[in-house]
Amino acid sequence: MRAKGLRPKTFWLPDFRLPEVKERIRRDCEALNRWYDRHPEVLKELEALRDGPGLED
Repeated sequence: MRAKGLRPKTFWLPDFRLPEVKERIRRDCEALNRWYDRHPEVLKELEALRDGPGLED
């Protein structure tokens, strides 16, 4: 991997098995959904970017 120009890196992530982390994610998702309900044009713009030309699967 180093020969390909990559180097090892450590990333610390939340422990998604913990109930408090799951609850925080649920609350954040609900808040994001409420925001998108009030701003549907933003979601349409994001979908257009996702589906736009030049993006490969």
